[in-house]
Amino acid sequence: MSKKGFTSIIAIIIGAFVIGVAVYFGVRQYQSQKVEKEKLAQEIIKLQAEKDQQTTEEQNRQSAEIKGLKKDIQTLKSSNTGVVSKESSNSSNEITPEELKPYLNAIVRIECLNTSGSGSLWNFSGQYVVLTNYHVVEHPAPDGHCNVYSSENGSGTPGGWYDIYPSTSKRWSTYTDVATIDLIKYDTCDENGLNCTNSAPVENLNYRVSFLTKCSSKVPINAPVVILGYPAFGLTSVLVKGVNYTHFNFIVSNGIVSGYDDRLTQPLGNLPYSNYFVSNKIDSGNSGGIALSKDKSGLCVLGIPTWLSVGNYETQGIVQNIHNVMYVSP
Repeated sequence: MSKKGFTSIIAIIIGAFVIGVAVYFGVRQYQSQKVEKEKLAQEIIKLQAEKDQQTTEEQNRQSAEIKGLKKDIQTLKSSNTGVVSKESSNSSNEITPEELKPYLNAIVRIECLNTSGSGSLWNFSGQYVVLTNYHVVEHPAPDGHCNVYSSENGSGTPGGWYDIYPSTSKRWSTYTDVATIDLIKYDTCDENGLNCTNSAPVENLNYRVSFLTKCSSKVPINAPVVILGYPAFGLTSVLVKGVNYTHFNFIVSNGIVSGYDDRLTQPLGNLPYSNYFVSNKIDSGNSGGIALSKDKSGLCVLGIPTWLSVGNYETQGIVQNIHNVMYVSP
């Protein structure tokens, strides 16, 4: 073999070796990259799984929190405390104008010799009476009568002027400031006996208060209260052609039961039930009117506004409990 041929063979062998080495390292590099890619893919899958697990746990946690909040809200709604139950209670116990309207002119104004006050109309088995405080009517005119005025008050029921004679008054017991007096119709005329104003027949007046239920014997504190009557702060006057006319305005006052007056209850007193302190705006003239509250069944008669308790800076109205008013003592 010639030297030139031998050199060619050596060149071929070296070239093949170099190619083989290149191929070997290329394959190793490819395999290494493949392994790295597989490891990277596994890491990505692992991270995604962890993320999915965290998302699921977070969703479960949020779901549990939402369920807990819903349960707390339901608990508040069913209880008597807390913001939600308070709002619910207020909306359900609020005394609306529509509920009150049928009873507005069941309240009358009473004028005696030098006193005035309020009263309510009651129908006791066909006996038509005014229920009021005794101190309102204890000083009648010289002939023994007091005037009663029944206003229409937007209810559609007619009214007019009537007489009562306090000497004929009755009450359930001697331990309460109460008077029930028969109502007598009369027609008012001018000094010449003319221009008479005809009053509605006694039996046609508004006696709906009679058919309201009595509130429970001890209405809870913060229960709603409305006072209906003719307080002194509702008195207005107007000068017409040199003559000063006064007008007693019918007033509705809103408040709550703010406490219990136990000074007259047994064993220290003679009455079985607490009377009520109320936050309503009350003045002289409200005495003898009516106080209404509301329970699950609707409006109910709480009692009769009677006195004022005067403090250093505030006054509290006192309502005689209707169960005391109609209590028959042994």
